[in-house]
Amino acid sequence: MGKKAEIKEEIWEIWKITLNAKRPLKYSFYLHKPETPEELDYIRFSKDFQFIRHSLWRLAVIELSKLFNSAKSGDKFNIFRFINKLEKDGYYRSLKIKQSKIDHWRKLLSDYDDIIKIVLELRNRVYAHTDGPEAINDLDTPTFEQTEKLIDIIENVIQEIYSSVFDSFVNVESPDIDLNPSGIIKTLAEEKKSRIERLQSLLKNKRS
Repeated sequence: MGKKAEIKEEIWEIWKITLNAKRPLKYSFYLHKPETPEELDYIRFSKDFQFIRHSLWRLAVIELSKLFNSAKSGDKFNIFRFINKLEKDGYYRSLKIKQSKIDHWRKLLSDYDDIIKIVLELRNRVYAHTDGPEAINDLDTPTFEQTEKLIDIIENVIQEIYSSVFDSFVNVESPDIDLNPSGIIKTLAEEKKSRIERLQSLLKNKRS
């Protein structure tokens, strides 16, 4: 198998992990910050949706950690290992990725090092293992916006590899990502609002 075929396979694995993080992140984001007060009110009083939004966030963190765990024993498709292979002395050196691009990606990863560390600590100490409440009291949580920046870095690498190596554009979005996570919440919130209005109308008619 040639280097082009190998890097295409590796990029595809990285891409799949990215999508597995992006889908639950998008849905969890909406469940935390819906469009309307009615939706927020519905979620606030629904233990089911509170559980679902936390589970989705947890899944996003676990998938993201696969991409940013730079430890030697870390995940096979982490972005640090992949970028190392692109260097002049790396496994994919024959593909001649511009050093300026590699330096740019390393700078981005360095800029978000604090966020990456938080994601990995959440995964290692809370979501994949349980260290106990005393051990996790000092842990922070990244914002959705910060987490999306990490995904942007991965997508930038994917797009540049396809452009440089295959002379083609790749759409990093998946059809599933375009699904609207608001649909079910809007429907339930509107149904609840309608039910309350009908009840209020009935009570009002009884009093009159």
